[in-house]
Amino acid sequence: MKNHFVPQFALSYWEESDGKVPYFSRHRGRIVPGRCAPKYTGYENDLYAFSEVPEGRRHDVEKKFFSPLDNAIAPIYARLERRERFEFTEPERRVWAMYLLAGLARVPGARRVAPGTASPSAGG
Repeated sequence: MKNHFVPQFALSYWEESDGKVPYFSRHRGRIVPGRCAPKYTGYENDLYAFSEVPEGRRHDVEKKFFSPLDNAIAPIYARLERRERFEFTEPERRVWAMYLLAGLARVPGARRVAPGTASPSAGG
C-alpha cells in the first residue's frame, strides 16, 4: 500500500499547469530532477505497515489515522493556502496540532523508532 509521507492534498498545491509536481531523486549518485502527478511521489510502500499484526490490520495506521486526519485537515490547509483570514475553532486547533505533530512520525526516518513496522521490501 502506498503511504504518502507528504499528503497528496498538500502536494497538489505544487502542481503546475500540466497537473504535475517537480521532484528530485538520486540515481547512480546523482540528483536527478523529474515531474509527476502528486500520487506518484512523496510515498513509500508499506511505510506504516506493521508486520507483527494480523494481515487485515497491517494498514490500520494509514486507514484509521493518517487518511482520516488528512481528510479533516484538507479544508483548513486550503484556507491557509488561500491566505484567508479566519480564526481556528477549538476542534480545528486540535486537528491542526495533531497534523503538525503527526508530520514528525510520518516521514520515512521515523520508522527507526517504531519497532515492528514492515521493512521497505515487505509486500503489501
